[in-house]
Amino acid sequence: MLERSSNGHGTLAIVFVLVAAAALLGAPAVLPRLAPWLGRVAGRPVSARLPTRAVLYALAGNIAAWLVYGAAFRLFMIGLLGGAAGGYAAYLAAYTISYLVGYLALFAPAGIGAREGAMVTVLAYAGLATRPEAALVALASRVWLTLLEVVPGFLFWASAAVRRRPPTTDPSDVTT
Repeated sequence: MLERSSNGHGTLAIVFVLVAAAALLGAPAVLPRLAPWLGRVAGRPVSARLPTRAVLYALAGNIAAWLVYGAAFRLFMIGLLGGAAGGYAAYLAAYTISYLVGYLALFAPAGIGAREGAMVTVLAYAGLATRPEAALVALASRVWLTLLEVVPGFLFWASAAVRRRPPTTDPSDVTT
């Protein structure tokens, strides 16, 4: 499943994932030791109780979600371009890297521009798409993700507005 990308960067991706997983698994042991320091920085007591089971569930859920994101991104590319030039791991890495770049670009609301630039660069560098194809995918991905965030929010807002509306009564329905 995690085959090497066309440029052979699979090992680096696996090392990154293992380091991130080790950091998460070590959090229940490390955070209680950091709590006093964090409390001094925050100027108030900080509770650092983090159940190991909760961390494991969160880790498993996030790994599963990101694996699905990678598969979905590959299918998205197939839908847009009619094919996929590389293996699953390459698409997983391209999506994850571009997401992280956008997330960490604090100067850009929702990572706009940074995420797309990273996606174009990674897709082209990995040989998954030409630069014009990668630009199309990045733009379409931004539109699609924005719709997936805005439409459910709008529907929730609209349904909440309908539920808050006071019931109307017809004056002729009132009995005296």
